[in-house]
Amino acid sequence: MLKLIAVFTMLVDHIGYVFFPTTIIFTIIGRLSFPLFAWSIANGIRKTRSVKKYGTRILLLALISQIPYALLFKNNNLNVCFTLLFGIICIELLRNQINPILKYVGVTICLLVGEFLNFDYGIYGILTIVIFYCFHKKYHLILIFQTVITLASLEIYHYSVVQVYSLVASILIILLNSYDRFKINKYFYYTFFPGHIIILIILKKLLSNS
Repeated sequence: MLKLIAVFTMLVDHIGYVFFPTTIIFTIIGRLSFPLFAWSIANGIRKTRSVKKYGTRILLLALISQIPYALLFKNNNLNVCFTLLFGIICIELLRNQINPILKYVGVTICLLVGEFLNFDYGIYGILTIVIFYCFHKKYHLILIFQTVITLASLEIYHYSVVQVYSLVASILIILLNSYDRFKINKYFYYTFFPGHIIILIILKKLLSNS
């Protein structure tokens, strides 16, 4: 169910961006999508038999999605799949038995790469994934840390105050995770991101020519 909500809220967000840019409700609903995808990634790492293969799928998705993403949003950012990938890398660094100094230096490098290469959501996005992994089922800590980094992101990234609505996603996770038995087809899940962007590009082009 949480994955389905993530997909739906992302679609609403992007429809609003393309066709209803002044209608704030689309943006408010869309703020839920990234934390829910971040939660999905954190859970995926726990369940996958091969983090390497899991990360490779996300990397391929990021590469495939980048050109459609750039065409639709017309910015120099790297799409959110790169953020998800670096969240996976950070988690692998933290849970592997390596020198603690090297571990935290590696995580810091990942955060800086995400920031300076303009990943969607930057440091905030990568940290969200790490928080969901490290505090799995410690919901009070998830709420505390998500609130802290969300409020910090308003200052650092000059996000709109609408970003605060992303905290609703943490509440949904608390309420629905224990009952989340709904399965979504993995091929649909992986292809939806580039697929819906391509469809939106085509629709935008058709409407502009009509």
